[in-house]
Amino acid sequence: MTEAKVLKQIEYYFSDSNLPKDKFLWETVNSDPQGWVDINVLLKFNRLKSLTKDHEVIKNAIKKSAELLELNEDGTKVRRKTQIKPKSDDVIERSIYVQGIPTSVEKPVEAIEEYLATYEIEAIHINAFRNKDRSFKGEAFIELKTKEDAEKILSKKLPFKETEINIMKKSEFPGLKQKKKLTRQLSYLPSLVPDDEKEDWEAIEKKNKEQEQELIESDTKKFNESTVISFKLSTPAAFNVVKNFLASKGKLTWVNYIHDSTTGGAFFEKTDVEALNEKINNQKIDDTEIEITSNIANDDEKKALLDAYLEFRQKMRKRNGGKFNKRNNKRKAENSPEGEPEAKQEKSE
Repeated sequence: MTEAKVLKQIEYYFSDSNLPKDKFLWETVNSDPQGWVDINVLLKFNRLKSLTKDHEVIKNAIKKSAELLELNEDGTKVRRKTQIKPKSDDVIERSIYVQGIPTSVEKPVEAIEEYLATYEIEAIHINAFRNKDRSFKGEAFIELKTKEDAEKILSKKLPFKETEINIMKKSEFPGLKQKKKLTRQLSYLPSLVPDDEKEDWEAIEKKNKEQEQELIESDTKKFNESTVISFKLSTPAAFNVVKNFLASKGKLTWVNYIHDSTTGGAFFEKTDVEALNEKINNQKIDDTEIEITSNIANDDEKKALLDAYLEFRQKMRKRNGGKFNKRNNKRKAENSPEGEPEAKQEKSE
């Protein structure tokens, strides 16, 4: 029984209705040339974790996927093996809103599935509403398998066990804002693109790769024309403390420093590197007892910093829909240095 639930949940993650709009999973799939996703990544998703944390259970469940999923040879990764189908136009007609389910229900998604099964109705996806404290609100959006199922439950107002509940079309839900048609970001997985879209997608892919290469070359040129410093701290410090100290010594462009670590690197607008290093080396960071030592970066240190900078820039472009748009990446001041304390991951439920 557990394996069946696990398979249903993972197939939902990779489904036509979820995958293209799940930003984290979509980018994870696209980050691998063959579309593999490590099972450990899936175990970050709360819904799957609530079902099992056992890799063997997950592997055995995926093996039972008839058409959608497959495992790699060592059973550590999973991917889709079928194309993504264009989104059906009748999704909104198959979707309903329910209200009045007892809030005491501990596992609302499973409870709603059981409720629907009682009337021989199958759900593709259930979005149970929760409060900030994660308690169930007694409401849910439900995407059903067929329009007939939606019509059946709407016409008969089928009770939840013995409780009368409100049921309406999702399109009639008060204040519902219909999302604009989803435009998928560039896919590096031609096997998942429908045949009738391949020509357009290949042209987009080629153009995007050319633009990406131009941006990489521009960022590399900017870096090579800069002054690069490596540094060490006597004790760990917060990212902003380090960044503000370095910015006070010169026109800081970017700093690569992990929050609460002791080593890092930074590059500045072109200046006298020896004079800049003298301002930084063997100093105490303002209002702290933290000592910083620095040196003019050698070739290996420069390469490591450049690689980190290019990776950061690419990540920011993805976050902003493919472009490093300053309007979408507002800074407190026009000359504020780029950088971030820690990488943030978007998780799926």
